[in-house]
Amino acid sequence: MGWGRRPAQRRAGWTTTRPVSALALAIVGGMALLASASSRAERWSVDAGVNSDLTYTSNADLGGATTGAADTILAVRPRIRLLGEGARLRISGSAALNAVGYAQNTQSSRLNPEVDLEANLQAIERFLFIDASVRATQESANPFGPRPEGGATNENSVTTTAVRIAPRIEGTTPGLIKYRLVSENGWTNNFNAPAIVAPNAVGYFGQHTLAIGREPGPFGWKLEAQESETRYRESSLEPLRVGLVRATVGYQVNSDLILGLRGGREHTNFTTNSGDNGGNIYGVDLRWQPSPRTQLTAWEEHRFFGSSWRLDLAYRTPRLALTVASSRQIDTSPQSLLDLPATQNVAALLDAIFSARFPDPIERARLVNDVIAQRGLPTSTLQPISIQAQRLSVLQQTTASATILGVRNSLSFSAYRSRIEDAVDSGPLAIDTGLTNNQQYGASVAFAHRLTPVTDVIAAAEWSHIESLVAGGERSIQRTLRLRLTRALSLKTVVYAGARARSFDSSTAAVVPSDEIAGFVGIDHRF
Repeated sequence: MGWGRRPAQRRAGWTTTRPVSALALAIVGGMALLASASSRAERWSVDAGVNSDLTYTSNADLGGATTGAADTILAVRPRIRLLGEGARLRISGSAALNAVGYAQNTQSSRLNPEVDLEANLQAIERFLFIDASVRATQESANPFGPRPEGGATNENSVTTTAVRIAPRIEGTTPGLIKYRLVSENGWTNNFNAPAIVAPNAVGYFGQHTLAIGREPGPFGWKLEAQESETRYRESSLEPLRVGLVRATVGYQVNSDLILGLRGGREHTNFTTNSGDNGGNIYGVDLRWQPSPRTQLTAWEEHRFFGSSWRLDLAYRTPRLALTVASSRQIDTSPQSLLDLPATQNVAALLDAIFSARFPDPIERARLVNDVIAQRGLPTSTLQPISIQAQRLSVLQQTTASATILGVRNSLSFSAYRSRIEDAVDSGPLAIDTGLTNNQQYGASVAFAHRLTPVTDVIAAAEWSHIESLVAGGERSIQRTLRLRLTRALSLKTVVYAGARARSFDSSTAAVVPSDEIAGFVGIDHRF
């Protein structure tokens, strides 16, 4: 099955549609929610700035119908990164607005929001907590098409939003029995979506959990009841539900290691490829923390869709931060948008590097912002493409990210593997196309070297590969090289110039293999 070809002609002027105003209201409303209690945040780290660059590209429509259309692109990007902490409130995250214009109108000019804000409120001391987040990102509409890059190739992008509210009650009884009741609720939406993205690919995802237990000392236990639900918007489908009860017993082998066994029962309102809609749960789990710098948590269990697992590894030194995550689970589009990793993952890795030397989170946040700005480091690394479709999938995914920070050199690296397949073999959710049955691989690396106290050079490379799991299906490969030279004019202002080269190869009928060479100049100012 091929993807629908984009029209060769595009409208000039800014893309402004009715849903954009709804997006603005969602973002403003979410930020108002976070700001409503901001007066109670006692300490702040705020990094605001604006970035502007001018790019000449040999191919503003990489992979599209008008391949070879040169253009000059002007992009302006005001942004803010913040961290506020008080006795009961914490607010963190970033927000930006990308205004992108094309001199030759080879693409529609756009205003693309990027928001990743989170608030944590202790509404009743040591009892009632409320977590909230607002996110808006630019995702690839067609996973077999070229990835959007800065101001280029945005016809393959869709603006996705996710709003999450999760009240929880938790505490510990005098007998050291811990209890936790949490209701996670998330709503997703998309705007400026091409025809390939179905309107009902978004909706609601909720997960509600009641847990009670005791930490191993040396023996421990935990009882858990959980129900998750996905409702697709404008869909005739019944809500997709998974309910389970689970018991875990654990034993503390030593001060560093805890091992456990788990078992339970679950039920769904749908039938999977294995013919089951429920069954027994059984498995093992592990927690290992040999030092404050190293932490590993992992579990594996048998579920109605086969083996399910989750592994998280975090390791840091004064110069290195490393994270590895691997999982296999049932997944839907609304769930995947809410589970996306933080967009500023390089900042999180730098924060881990500095955590031992700078225990104050506000001071540490300011230092991270300075390092990113002064060295011209990327704020994020390459991640798998989230699949935008009305689907019920089994998602197996592994990601790894690392940052090394030296006196004059720094290195950021990421790699991933993702495999997604239909979880059912009949009915409207058995799509059986490359859109919902594919595997992805990718890696990125960025190296920064300080030539002088005010001059840095940054070299970066990316490679991504996606292939259909359906016989005779599509395959796409994209490669990108970037080189940038930055010079600090002052503590707050940096100018830069550079070039990039991109290569896109695909067997998909709707996209065209092509290349791009681009050069750019820009300025970045922090207030």
